[in-house]
Amino acid sequence: MKQAHGVDTIARDSGERTGGSIEISAVPKKVKKRVDASNNLFFDTCCYDPHFLGAVIKQRGVDRMVFGTEVPGSGSDILNPETGAAADDVLALIDSFDFLTEADKLAIVHDNPLRMFPRLTKTRALAGAAV
Repeated sequence: MKQAHGVDTIARDSGERTGGSIEISAVPKKVKKRVDASNNLFFDTCCYDPHFLGAVIKQRGVDRMVFGTEVPGSGSDILNPETGAAADDVLALIDSFDFLTEADKLAIVHDNPLRMFPRLTKTRALAGAAV
């Protein structure tokens, strides 16, 4: 039995011994159940351009965005003209978006990171318990 591109190919003799033709038929293999992993795909907010970050949030959706930044303080000497805050202040950038509700902003900086790292919810500080 030959295997080609997800199907098993079965060759059978047609039964005619004089002409000798072979019939080939494709039998679909059992397909493993595919798991939709898109529910576990997140995008971080490490972007200092308000137009680009706004477009990403609108395209991918609030439920896919996770607060993130790189090298905080590296752009502190440069001001973002849109927010008036340091260029690397992603929180100020997110807060400046008028298309986001307060619940959306909370999801990006708090709820979605906890969905991404569910074990964090077990820590006392994040669970709201007194340390």
